[in-house]
Amino acid sequence: MPIVNSAVDADGCRVRWRFGAPADLVWDGLTDRVWLRRWLGAVVSGEVALGETVVIDHGDGQRSESRVLTAEPGSALELTWSFPDEPMSRVEVTLDAEGEGGTTLTLTHRGLGELASGYRVGWHVHLLYLSAALRASPMALDRFWEVHEKVARAYP
Repeated sequence: MPIVNSAVDADGCRVRWRFGAPADLVWDGLTDRVWLRRWLGAVVSGEVALGETVVIDHGDGQRSESRVLTAEPGSALELTWSFPDEPMSRVEVTLDAEGEGGTTLTLTHRGLGELASGYRVGWHVHLLYLSAALRASPMALDRFWEVHEKVARAYP
């Protein structure tokens, strides 16, 4: 499995993931609206670019709104995360290129409090979807919660 490790603390969660793809392709997966639709949700407005606000529809009327604080193509992305009925939080993603065209992604989500464990599982599943999309074998988003349940059972 491409997950390297994950952790939860009192403030948030961290997930490290290894992709068998170059950093520029992983970056496109994180920022391009066509790729986003395959692993996170449909972009309703905005774009993932420095200073922009992007709204993503995750299905069932659930939308996140994020302000892009840092966007360094191929290496770093930081944004706010606002989801209905949750406190504002912050997501930071770094990409580290490795030999043979691989990339390690580290996603840190802070400001979650008691939501951290649930978000760790959620990000694990979303990165599983991103990984599949980048391998040209996208997974059906309508099965997200079924996959989420299976992954959740693997965590203590």
